[in-house]
Amino acid sequence: PVIPGSAIKGAIRTAVLNFRNRGASQPQFRGRNASKQMEEHLLEYSFRNMGSDPFRLVKVSDFMPCRNVKQRICYAVDFKKRPSEKEPAALYQMQEVIEPGSTFWGSITVTKAPSSIRKPVTMQEIQEALAKFYGSEKQREDRELANIQITPPMVDNDCIPMRIGRHSGAECVTVKGHRKIKIMQGPGNRPKFKDHATTVWLASPARRPRNVQGLLPMGWTVLKKLSTDEVRELQQEQDKKRATRMAELKRQREEALRAEQERLARQQAEEEAQRRKEKQKAKEKERQKALAQQWESMSPVEQYIAIVRGDEIARAMEPSKEPVRDIWPKLNELEGEEQKALAQAFKEIWEKESSTWRKKKCTSGQWKKVERLLSILEIDHPDLQKISEQDKELVERISNLKDWGAYKSSGINLKDLSRPAAEALLAKLRQWGCDNKKAKKVKIKAFEEVKAFIRTLPA
Repeated sequence: PVIPGSAIKGAIRTAVLNFRNRGASQPQFRGRNASKQMEEHLLEYSFRNMGSDPFRLVKVSDFMPCRNVKQRICYAVDFKKRPSEKEPAALYQMQEVIEPGSTFWGSITVTKAPSSIRKPVTMQEIQEALAKFYGSEKQREDRELANIQITPPMVDNDCIPMRIGRHSGAECVTVKGHRKIKIMQGPGNRPKFKDHATTVWLASPARRPRNVQGLLPMGWTVLKKLSTDEVRELQQEQDKKRATRMAELKRQREEALRAEQERLARQQAEEEAQRRKEKQKAKEKERQKALAQQWESMSPVEQYIAIVRGDEIARAMEPSKEPVRDIWPKLNELEGEEQKALAQAFKEIWEKESSTWRKKKCTSGQWKKVERLLSILEIDHPDLQKISEQDKELVERISNLKDWGAYKSSGINLKDLSRPAAEALLAKLRQWGCDNKKAKKVKIKAFEEVKAFIRTLPA
């Protein structure tokens, strides 16, 4: 925290005005400019010519903290100076205060007065004015605080008392003899004007204190002249603090700059990514448009074939369509070259995987589909044997045998059979129950002989 030089200079001005007035109430000043008139009278200058104000020669620096500066948040509460059952009307306030024992340092100088200053202010007058005015005000307030059982703070007699800041008390910011302190009388009532305040603002740890313990008046401080060595030491400390503060500010600026650069880089990257995304989106939109136009120009069969093959255009236009579920039934609806073209598409896809093309690897349902394709395309398959017309007739003859007796009287010689005919005979024997353990021995023997014979034949 810093104590503004203007606050200290204002307190000095009030003290000097009181010192020069010496409690006189004459001449009286009235109207909106009464305070200006009083200051012009006591300081012998004109507001119209600020260069004639003797206080322009008083230079007060901001007072900087040096040691043991502590702050805290407290409540400002309004107490009546005389014990009363009636509570003050003012509400409590929250504020930050500098705690007792804190030390600040700065400079107060008075430059040489030019001829335009009729009644200059001197350093000696300032010291006497501060000591007399604030000293007497401190004694007055101490008596008022004691009257309400509050112990006032002690002031070092070797120092010059002074009061600054908010809630310093109306008496300490006005000139004795010309005071008109406004005393509120409650809602709907006209205020009264007196030469003293009837309440005092105190710093409190609670918003509504139950007792007076811990209550303190606000604004009291003291001035003490420093030696040359003390000034040098404080200046060194201040220089050190300033260097530390400047280094920290530099670090913060560099960090802020780095953070801003990173933010700008991220923003640029995000904007670039957004541009690429929008460009890609536009490109994809054009691609979808082109695919849609191409899809519309395709015939239904061409669309079926694209779905079977899993072409990009089919995935884009008909992503939910599945070849077997949705397209396979179309095969029976087509004829001629269109049917063959769609069958060829299925063949090209299925023959890549044994699980969809080879008889022993695929399901019975899938194999029926394969046989359907072979029939449409009129092509051979590695899992289907080629048989002659003679073998076809023999297979058909065997398939037409009604029972075991018909077989025995047919004159069919096992050793003359081809593999398809032998497999057809084995199927008949199984149909007649020759593979059953309860069958006659001759039937079981015939079944085993056919099985053995088939194993000797090429696949």
